[in-house]
Amino acid sequence: MKIVVCGRFDYIRFAWQPAIDNKTVFYFSDEDFRALTFWNKCRRRWEQFCARLSPSRKAELEKLDNLRERFDIDQLKRSDEILFVLYETNFLTTDFETLEFLKNRFPKARFVLHMTNAIGTIRPRETEELVKHFDFFDLVYTFNNLDAKEYGLGFFPDISGDYDLIEPADIEPFDVFFAGRAKERLDTILAFAKRCRALGLSIRFLIVGAPEDKQEAIEGVTYGEYQPYLEMLATEKRAKAILNILGGVSSGIILRDEEAIGMNKLLITDNDYIFTSEYYNESKIIPMDRFEEQLDKLQNSKTQWPSSAKNTDREAFLSRVFNDLKSKQEAKQ
Repeated sequence: MKIVVCGRFDYIRFAWQPAIDNKTVFYFSDEDFRALTFWNKCRRRWEQFCARLSPSRKAELEKLDNLRERFDIDQLKRSDEILFVLYETNFLTTDFETLEFLKNRFPKARFVLHMTNAIGTIRPRETEELVKHFDFFDLVYTFNNLDAKEYGLGFFPDISGDYDLIEPADIEPFDVFFAGRAKERLDTILAFAKRCRALGLSIRFLIVGAPEDKQEAIEGVTYGEYQPYLEMLATEKRAKAILNILGGVSSGIILRDEEAIGMNKLLITDNDYIFTSEYYNESKIIPMDRFEEQLDKLQNSKTQWPSSAKNTDREAFLSRVFNDLKSKQEAKQ
């Protein structure tokens, strides 16, 4: 079976990169599919305009349609068995006309959606429309245990990458790292930054999307856009601890958790899920509300995360997908 991953943002590509390099996975970002969407829109306009026109104009429409069917993945044949893995951040997931086109063109294909954000927190209007079309997909997974229960979805964490391949940045080691969108948790992030500074800890916090009037000048806190993911990981490797704040809207194992596990860092978090999961290791985790009283872990944590905590990579994900597809097929028989 051929595997096509439709992602966006470099952290998704990083998770799949070894398979991409080995050519066992075809990876397409938004840009690769924009051509397809463009031809779809052109075709609709031509159909409206050319319906009663001459044969030569209709031949021109046919050529346009042929272009539409090529769209940069010529290595896929109509007869291929294909697994499309789509992430909701890729605009293709809400371009349902294009998805129908792909399903018709590749009748043996299976479509799997992996949600990497809590439903309603990113692009809420598009996500609301996507929820209405969950039944288009053969399988839908989410990293968020709360969404999995509410919508009846499969539960699987964000896919982890090969963090051992990352070289540390050429900067001084520091205590606590954070990177993420402000969302509704900005006050919580800034309050924790102040707690760290009051304890004399060195921090590197990158906060994305914070309103200017809510930004506070705190040493070690910067505001702006995400830096390239590999650069961020290199910086993160210099930290003793990684901060993950979910703010109560999510429950599951997400990217910051996996980075802490993969790089063997201390994890500071308000994520209740991890404290009762197979990933839990008391010596590697500090609850945010008990940070000061467990501060000694920042200096003394030398134990390793349990090996089971690393079973969130692309191979584990694909194994889960193929098993679930098999079970679903057997249930129909």
